[in-house]
Amino acid sequence: MKKTTKILAVLSIYFFLLIIDGCNDCGCSDVTLKFFDYRKIEVVVEETILNSNEALSFQFTLDSIYFLAENNSPCWNLGLINTATACSCAEPGDAGWKFPIQQIEIFSNKDFNSSLPANTSLNSIMTVNDSGQTIPLEDATQETFPQLQRENSNLSIFTSDRPDDLNEPHIFTIQFTKSNGEMISSESPPITWN
Repeated sequence: MKKTTKILAVLSIYFFLLIIDGCNDCGCSDVTLKFFDYRKIEVVVEETILNSNEALSFQFTLDSIYFLAENNSPCWNLGLINTATACSCAEPGDAGWKFPIQQIEIFSNKDFNSSLPANTSLNSIMTVNDSGQTIPLEDATQETFPQLQRENSNLSIFTSDRPDDLNEPHIFTIQFTKSNGEMISSESPPITWN
């Protein structure tokens, strides 16, 4: 009975070590570029001269993207068995943004109308369009902006409101606030309405 218990204990330890030995590092680097961040966001405006019935729409492209490293926990191998696992190394930035956008503010360098003077937030008249779903920009939260990805963003912000003075060119400043408090600003080209 004691001999059987000892054999079962040794076999249990051996099988436990086999399970641990199944951890395979797939030959990936000890450092992964798990997250991405950016230094600049470019504003894209399709039309800089709008008819009085056209909506103003901004699209965004991340620029100066870089990846942030994270150390992988080392995976050791005892060599007790050969492991055949299907695995692949993660692509840089797979975990998403290191510092997601928390807020977007939009300003004009000119008086938009009598209630929205120059350099005041225009968020009250802006709407976020994310893959067909719309939400007022002033109600948008960090969860609203995940579609602003490294490539092929579906996020746009638009307004159907027009300034009081249609022929006055407006330069819009779009300010992005990241979750770490960093602010990035970008300007539109001059935009006028006919």
